[in-house]
Amino acid sequence: MKKFLLQFLKSLQSSFKDLLPIILVIGFFQLVVLQQGVPQFGQILVGGLMVLMGLSLFVQGLQLALFPLGEEMAYSFVKKGSLSLLLLFAFTLGFGTTVAEPALIAIADEAATIAAGGGVIENNDAARESYATGLRLVVALAVGIALLVGVIRILKGWPVQYLIIGGYVGVVIMTAFAPKWIIGIAYDSGGVTTSTVTVPLVAALGIGLANSIRGRDPLIDGFGLIAFASLTPMIFVMAYGMVFCGGGDGRNNSFRTHRNRAAGRRSAHCRDPDRVPGDRSAAPNPSSWPSSHGPVFRPDRAGLVSGGPGTGPVPARTPDGRTTDPAHLHLR
Repeated sequence: MKKFLLQFLKSLQSSFKDLLPIILVIGFFQLVVLQQGVPQFGQILVGGLMVLMGLSLFVQGLQLALFPLGEEMAYSFVKKGSLSLLLLFAFTLGFGTTVAEPALIAIADEAATIAAGGGVIENNDAARESYATGLRLVVALAVGIALLVGVIRILKGWPVQYLIIGGYVGVVIMTAFAPKWIIGIAYDSGGVTTSTVTVPLVAALGIGLANSIRGRDPLIDGFGLIAFASLTPMIFVMAYGMVFCGGGDGRNNSFRTHRNRAAGRRSAHCRDPDRVPGDRSAAPNPSSWPSSHGPVFRPDRAGLVSGGPGTGPVPARTPDGRTTDPAHLHLR
């Protein structure tokens, strides 16, 4: 017990040193730059102490339980000699820890709320829950596959840099075709997967495997699983948006949109992918209006047309009175 208390006090001291730069930055900008007092100082002080205690307990728990457990399980699977069980364990570990990741739960719920408010999905509880759950499952599937590939890499001794570079090339290519509204969510999904629950077990698995396999260097082969866990969610989430909600930015995705509509494969909670909030590329094109609407004013590059002699430039308008000037554009 005495040894545990000493370790905890050391962890508490280390956690305070880690939090001190954050405290100094916030205090400097609040007191010196903004020249304002600290609102609800007592509440902030209590919350800060809770963060300090929680961080210290978490780090201590990692050292006492999660890291040794992960390394021991990796060694046991290697000793058992069953590749299929090892790969199954790696996949289920990645899937299970990611589903339970608090950061992913928070960002999935927030993304669903923002998507509903922006008109990407229907604004009701069922659609928001379906969107958030689908996003979490897609990210969890991506992390599970990432760990599976990472374990195979450790067993085969493949250089990690080539796989990571190839993966990011794929991310760049998919970014050009994915819906605009899913790109930022996909990138953030790659970050939130490497948080409090996932990282300790994933790192312990990689290090334990590298220590257990002859000819593998833990420093070279044991690390890299976390990088895979950050990379694959970006690919999978963009694919999720392309397959279930239509891909592209409204200009180069007509074939996919028509295919999905014809096959009835679009998700029930996704709206028209060609009408993404903030996407002005989907605005009506004045040159395509029927002649029954009268003379067509064609906008110049600034989105303005000439309304006649002496009138000066005025915003180009659709037949129902909406303007195509980006500064006055009203999206449905």
